[in-house]
Amino acid sequence: MKPLQRSAVIALHLLFWGLVFVTWYMLRVDDYALRSTALKVTAVKVADLALMVYITNYILLPRLLYNRHYAGFAIVFSADDRS
Repeated sequence: MKPLQRSAVIALHLLFWGLVFVTWYMLRVDDYALRSTALKVTAVKVADLALMVYITNYILLPRLLYNRHYAGFAIVFSADDRS
């Protein structure tokens, strides 16, 4: 089996995040007075989630976990900036 071309991988990622967006929007749209507000909030939440996933998968895992820096990974992964 041939590995997927880069454009196919990007298309699959966009499809996945698009499905996450639609699902999140459909589940939460009734919580807001305006649909435009629901769209904006959903966009921010899904973008934030995607950013966290890609930082973890492409930076934290290869640099820390794969190099057996388990304590460093646990500290960075569980860091909480909330007061």
